[in-house]
Amino acid sequence: MQTRHLLLRTVAIMFLVVSVFALTASAQHAGKGKNAQDDGAAAASAPGPNEQVRALSTDEISALVENMKQYVSHSTEGLQAKRTANGIMMDLQDRFQDVFLAKIGPDGKVTAACVDNTQAAEQFLRAKPADTKKTETKKPYDPKDVSTWEEK
Repeated sequence: MQTRHLLLRTVAIMFLVVSVFALTASAQHAGKGKNAQDDGAAAASAPGPNEQVRALSTDEISALVENMKQYVSHSTEGLQAKRTANGIMMDLQDRFQDVFLAKIGPDGKVTAACVDNTQAAEQFLRAKPADTKKTETKKPYDPKDVSTWEEK
């Protein structure tokens, strides 16, 4: 009886493992045919070893902002509340989201922002990088190094 129980458990575990691998492979296969722009996201690619990083054009910025409009929309038009046994549920229809943006400056540093409206996205994407030569870096405080002391 114990051997039969062990065999049944082994078969059940193997079935679960095979199911997980099958689902993973199926999901990977389903995602291969999709274009990165199918969901409105802009395709991003890192420059090759001989390519220069360039600023986004006005048209590219406008296209990015236009594609994210639906996600950062705060419009409640057409939203309907549904009463459930656990309370009230509402499908936000992909609205009221934050969008993470990143850009590479001419110095190669990555700047990132999380925005929740198109104005903030456009402002971030159009902003010129800060002049890094003018910024002064401070040494970390070291109680043994008098040059890091502050006068109060």
